[in-house]
Amino acid sequence: GHPGVNNDFLVKTSDVLAICYNDISPLENMHCSRMFDIVTKPRTAVFGSLQKEQYHEVRSICVAAILHTDNVHHMPMVKKLQVFAELHAELLTDAQDVYQRRQEAIELGDMPADGATWPTKDLSDILWDSDNRTLLRNLVFHFADINNTTRPFAICKEWAVLVLEEFFSQGDSEKQFGLPVGPLNDREKLNRPFSQIGFIDFFAAPFVF
Repeated sequence: GHPGVNNDFLVKTSDVLAICYNDISPLENMHCSRMFDIVTKPRTAVFGSLQKEQYHEVRSICVAAILHTDNVHHMPMVKKLQVFAELHAELLTDAQDVYQRRQEAIELGDMPADGATWPTKDLSDILWDSDNRTLLRNLVFHFADINNTTRPFAICKEWAVLVLEEFFSQGDSEKQFGLPVGPLNDREKLNRPFSQIGFIDFFAAPFVF
């Protein structure tokens, strides 16, 4: 399972996972490898009914989505999302209007007078493009990995405390190894509330707003 440290630490300490995966997303590669090891066993063969071509497609999708949970892909994905939003701004605005009209009508126990469906055909056509599907699929999976800040505060706070303690534990190990201590990993210096604000601004907000 997850050793409680990040990829950078594994690489800098020449951990067996970093060596096994040639310093490339060792944690995500390990997760992916373990998952497929599990689902190839008879009792957990959830893909067992798929044809060979279908299985290879599903495996390719899973591998890409899991590897994109590595935060090194975060900013490139955010930039691609921004480009997508800029290119299709009018279409997205129209689709949002349709969605809001439908929701208002449903709340009144009716359907929109114009009979518009959601997602709109134009939006569906854009989203069905292979590159856009891949981008959005990886984005959704990545956001599922970092979405703690969108949960109710009681849950969000508890998870944040646990995650910070994991970071601090790595910081303690970095000090023992004589490595530079990561900016979020020093239990003696980190401002905990501001660290969460920074996480929201840098990681979560670009996907939500």
